[in-house]
Amino acid sequence: MKLLITLLSIVSLQVMAVEDTEPTYRYPSELSDAEHRYMILSRGKYDECLKKEAKVNLDKYEDFRKVADVAMETCKTTLAEIDANLTKMNLDPNFRRFFLRKASQKSAQKLLPELMALKSK
Repeated sequence: MKLLITLLSIVSLQVMAVEDTEPTYRYPSELSDAEHRYMILSRGKYDECLKKEAKVNLDKYEDFRKVADVAMETCKTTLAEIDANLTKMNLDPNFRRFFLRKASQKSAQKLLPELMALKSK
């Protein structure tokens, strides 16, 4: 009987240990000032990539949305680099996805009026 109780205790401790090994992620409130600066600068890097690629393709397409789409497709690698760095920072995957989607959307929204202004010159 003692052997059975001991075995059950060991098994239950192992099960508890497995349950406690789920990854723990960091959240934005836990980041240092340098990490926050990196996130802000990374969005700027993505913006610059979009602007550069859009200017290169501005005369190739009549539709501004197509120019923006091509630029966004080309700059996917920049977003992937940012995601890799956010992963290294151990940020919560849901937050990483939110941050990247929001950065992409805001950059695209800013890009369209800039393209119209460039094309009108």
